Amino acid sequence: LITLKVATTLDGRIATRTGASQWITGEAARALAHRLRAEHDAILIGIGTALADAPRLTCRLSGLEQRSPVRIVADSRLRLPVDSPLVETARQTPTWVIAVKGGEAGKRDALIERGVTVIEADPGPADRPEAGWMAAELGRRGLTRVLVEGGGELAAELLRARLVDRLAW
Repeated sequence: LITLKVATTLDGRIATRTGASQWITGEAARALAHRLRAEHDAILIGIGTALADAPRLTCRLSGLEQRSPVRIVADSRLRLPVDSPLVETARQTPTWVIAVKGGEAGKRDALIERGVTVIEADPGPADRPEAGWMAAELGRRGLTRVLVEGGGELAAELLRARLVDRLAW
């Protein structure tokens, strides 16, 4: 089950005019997003979102903090900084990165050393893992409910591949 969570401005954008994408919603919407996190096995974002927002991707609702799901970054070229909040807390909250095979071995090893699980795939036509392969791989690894929280490119790819089952807008 793939749920696509999208927050938009009144003009239908996922970021403000200046490109800021954090906090375009209010407190009630953010609480709902954290409840969605607690109801899913994993949160999937694209590397652009990880770089722009430096998110923690944890459930921060009182009493549900232990329900934080696996955090997954679709990062074909292993661009996730080793000092990002996701990597720095990978030993407390499982963090996976999906990349193409043949990436920089030093970066892959640095991520693994810090507790990140790196999943490598053959590149698809767009030189990144195909959406269908990613969904199947997450299922093979025991994840049955994935919340997609960020990235216009990732959202569009999942929608094009008809992999989105629910939309939380």
